[in-house]
Amino acid sequence: MRNNFIIIIAIIGFASCGPSKVEQQIAQAEQMAIIDSTAKATEAAVLQKVADQKKIEDSLLKIKMKKNQLKHQIASTKTQLRIAVEKLESIKQFKMFRAAAKKEEEVNAQLKVIQLLEEEVSRLETELNEIK
Repeated sequence: MRNNFIIIIAIIGFASCGPSKVEQQIAQAEQMAIIDSTAKATEAAVLQKVADQKKIEDSLLKIKMKKNQLKHQIASTKTQLRIAVEKLESIKQFKMFRAAAKKEEEVNAQLKVIQLLEEEVSRLETELNEIK
């Protein structure tokens, strides 16, 4: 009976010592696997956010470049329009030995050029306003 009592006490003492070294190593390995998995997921999320931000920045840059291109085209077309109007005024002036029909023909042709340039300016300005 006394031997049984000692054996029971030994078993209780052994059981109350906690997990074995192998069990502790397994628990640590499982914990490290969780930490590694979380770190990899976080890294992937950060990389995705960086890629998304780069796409946004590229898109904004393309829009800015398009707007600048349209502004340049508008300015250039307005300059052409101003020159065309000046040419019209020159055509309307008196010229020796020019028939009235020839003058009218030149005026009409220049008016068409002016109309096309005005339409182009309008189209470009509309396109620019749609981008904003």
